[in-house]
Amino acid sequence: MKTMHYIRFACAISLVISSLAYDYTDRDVLSWAQQTLMETLSASYNDKPADNEAIQKKYYSAAWDQMVNFFHEKLDLIRSQQLTLHPRPLTNPVIVASGQLAGFQSWRVDQIFNIPELRANIRFSVLVINAKPDEDPPFLIESLNMQVENY
Repeated sequence: MKTMHYIRFACAISLVISSLAYDYTDRDVLSWAQQTLMETLSASYNDKPADNEAIQKKYYSAAWDQMVNFFHEKLDLIRSQQLTLHPRPLTNPVIVASGQLAGFQSWRVDQIFNIPELRANIRFSVLVINAKPDEDPPFLIESLNMQVENY
């Protein structure tokens, strides 16, 4: 009887510990999304492809391709004027939806950034998923929408 009690207790403790290990708050998601976008937008004229490998791992390929396309259009300007971009958030990140996507917990996060060097405001809507349970944090940007307003 005592053995069965210990087994149940051990199972309950392991469930609590494992759920705590993967229990991220909305604040964690918002902070991660903003930090990831800031890192991505902080480009420089002397960046090399290897410089982007760590940040690229935070995106699924389709989402990363959209960022590459955005920067490809700006690359000549960044290099010719030897720019280092200093993005700044114009709004706080906001979770506009959350739920499950293909078995993963997901959050739709909206935020607007200003990049003064490009004279642009960019409205982002990113889909963040909890797809890498063996990493901390386990998030990836699965997809993103960008609306660029030049001024």
